[in-house]
Amino acid sequence: MSNFKLADIIGHCVVVHQGSHNDIEHGKSKRLACGIVARSSGLFQNSKRFCACDGVTIWEQRQRDIENGKL
Repeated sequence: MSNFKLADIIGHCVVVHQGSHNDIEHGKSKRLACGIVARSSGLFQNSKRFCACDGVTIWEQRQRDIENGKL
């Protein structure tokens, strides 16, 4: 895989096998891991909401929990 670039697999499902390409083609390899490669946002750029009822972001909820002694 000398031409492998991470950007080429973003948004794709990936399976990591143990063994050669020939082993994979003949069903003789062991699957080690699988997942979907996703692009990540930068720190604090993820504005996903913790709770739709009050509109608090994950980062705001964390701060609330710290202030209330829950973390």
